[in-house]
Amino acid sequence: MSVLQVLLNLSVVCSTSAADSLAVVFKQPNDLSTNYARQKYCDQLLASKSEVRLSASDDVVDTIDLGIVKKDPCAQFDVGMTWSYVGQIYGLHCIHTAEPSDPHTWEDNNLCFKHNYGIKWSYAGPIYGMKCTQVVEPSDPHTWNDNYICVPPTSTFEFAWSYTGPIAHACCVQMLEPSDPHTWSDNYICLKNSVPLCDICTPFNIGLQWSSAGPITSKHCVQIVEPSDPHTWGDNYLCFNKDYGVRWSFAGPITGMKCTQTTEPSDPHTWGDNYICVPETSTFEFVWSYAGPIKHMCCYQILELADPNTWNDNYLCLVSV
Repeated sequence: MSVLQVLLNLSVVCSTSAADSLAVVFKQPNDLSTNYARQKYCDQLLASKSEVRLSASDDVVDTIDLGIVKKDPCAQFDVGMTWSYVGQIYGLHCIHTAEPSDPHTWEDNNLCFKHNYGIKWSYAGPIYGMKCTQVVEPSDPHTWNDNYICVPPTSTFEFAWSYTGPIAHACCVQMLEPSDPHTWSDNYICLKNSVPLCDICTPFNIGLQWSSAGPITSKHCVQIVEPSDPHTWGDNYLCFNKDYGVRWSFAGPITGMKCTQTTEPSDPHTWGDNYICVPETSTFEFVWSYAGPIKHMCCYQILELADPNTWNDNYLCLVSV
């Protein structure tokens, strides 16, 4: 009989996979009245992966590690948060995190993400209408008391700040400027879950809808066409409550507008030069994904059923600006 089989006979085994288990041996393993409490104990252990500390009052004799794989606290967010003190990172969307009053080379510092999540930085107080977190270093005399990092009100995550080391069990990255002597080595920016102030798409209120069968009656629709693609793109439209100045181009970005490339690498029919654009004054813009909807964003599937070139995972998302 294996060690695991013995433990199964004597204990509750906390497990989410074969490689992620913790056996908890209770004083009264057959007492069904406490199974619910024991399962909650298991859930907490598996969630935290923290060291188990037992007290005399605990209904536990021992715990045995069966090969715990420590979970990445950043995995649940999946936003690719990365810090750079030497400029922007190619391929990521970067937020310039500068303090103009600080002489210690903060002008090339950036907090970068997989996509544009509508995050903004302010060195002059919180931004109205956004969920903001103060970024402060008490030891730094260069006006760091009014700096904030902010997310849209629809965001399902927000930030937490620590100037005394990383926050336990949180997704944190070190926010370090090596040239700054004012104790920045223990400063960390962290992520935490946030309840959106409302439905993630509600604040835009633009009535966005996709149609692969012609324009939608009573809506303002923009034709989304690639003339070189033979798979019935002539009747595809992106529709809105009214005309927000959105324009489509199958021949590169439109001058004087904020444009987002809408590409499908698996489609051979010249999708590399197609763009969806909004006016410079627009309060929203688009983010494109050809690999499924973007987490934490308001996204709509752009699907042409007749096109065999993997259009089933293409999404157009909205972000506030």
